[in-house]
Amino acid sequence: MLKTRVVILEMPNCMGRWMMIALVDCNNFYASCERVFNPKLENIPVIILSNNDGCVIARSNEAKKIGIKMGEPLFKIEALCLSQHVAILSSNFALYADMSNRVMTILRDMAPRQEVYSIDECFLYLNGFSKDRIDALAIENIKKVKMWSGIPVSIGVGKSKVQAKIATDLAKTYKKRFNGYCNFYEFSEDIQNKILKEYQVGDIWGVGKRYNERLNRLSIRSAYDLKYADSIRIKREFGVIMEKIVLELNGIPCIETETLKPKQQIMVSRSFRNEIVKKDDVSKLISLFTEMAAKKLRIQKSYCSAITVFLSSNRFLDEVYSNSISVAFDRTNDTIKLVKEVMKGLECIYSNNYGYKRAGIILSGIVQSQVIQNSLFEPVDEIKLSKNRKLMQIYDCINNKFECGIGLASSSGDESEYIKRERTSPHYTTKLSDIIVVR
Repeated sequence: MLKTRVVILEMPNCMGRWMMIALVDCNNFYASCERVFNPKLENIPVIILSNNDGCVIARSNEAKKIGIKMGEPLFKIEALCLSQHVAILSSNFALYADMSNRVMTILRDMAPRQEVYSIDECFLYLNGFSKDRIDALAIENIKKVKMWSGIPVSIGVGKSKVQAKIATDLAKTYKKRFNGYCNFYEFSEDIQNKILKEYQVGDIWGVGKRYNERLNRLSIRSAYDLKYADSIRIKREFGVIMEKIVLELNGIPCIETETLKPKQQIMVSRSFRNEIVKKDDVSKLISLFTEMAAKKLRIQKSYCSAITVFLSSNRFLDEVYSNSISVAFDRTNDTIKLVKEVMKGLECIYSNNYGYKRAGIILSGIVQSQVIQNSLFEPVDEIKLSKNRKLMQIYDCINNKFECGIGLASSSGDESEYIKRERTSPHYTTKLSDIIVVR
């Protein structure tokens, strides 16, 4: 393939300083959250399991070293875990979400603008900061996050998101060399290119396995190859996203800030530890799932106009039953209304001839509250709508304030008896009953 050099024109701002982007990544986040409250887990292999304790969804570095892979079913590695004294934990998403919020809150003061990318990553925009100031801030915040939350983080800095991601990978991979912080522009251009030559193209943020093989066929095997590839041909072969990655590798920021957009669909579903054979139990769970989805809908200030309910029996049996149905209605985010509608759907698809291993609901037809258009021919009962809004506000306020909360009589109120989570740690930060007692 012909290669062309991309000329970068760096434009300083009015203060004579350069735009830089930092990526902050929590190290082994799920395992680190567990270690904050259980120091016995330090320096030993730790794995976190998916719902129903099925497969591995997170690993500590020690677990990676002994060969445990992501997505591996627990039953396949039980002997290895026993021989290597691996700590096996069920997922505790309430704990992880709360700890993530604490970390992101601490980091918010580090830069003028923050973009939360995932539960354990965020971008910080350091416009107008000098290199010395960036270095000092990064080192200070690594210590601050560790001290205030107990979570270890790594920080990488570059002139683009892709460069920042590469720098963060270096900081995590070579801990002794970087002590958790790497500024890509502390290296000369020759060293930068040497790093990029050793960085596999499939490991670049935004490339992954999807394009790796196709790029390899074009003799693009490293980040260096992609950096100096013909950007016109890359765009023609792979589209504008890959072209942006090429520009980002050259230090030209062009991947837009990703704001948290309202979801177009909201799904709540679960697989159960045992088959559920009683209709009342299925109804209670479907009602609970609808309550959970309705809360998410109100948090993003949206309304929906359709709900889908689905059921599946055990797919490993000879005879499998799987069915779903969608119910349409006037736009609402009222939990009571949504539960009434979903129960109509459940009546249509429920069969007494099967036990169910999976069930769930999907909210769709979602729009923001400010863009709702009322019907031209049917009058709107504004008084009733106002009462419903106030009821839901009170409902959410009580549930946010009190641990026990309230719910509909039709809901189970607790899914734990149906979900297999035998190794869940306490909810240290979200349940008063689980707060650590210091003696």
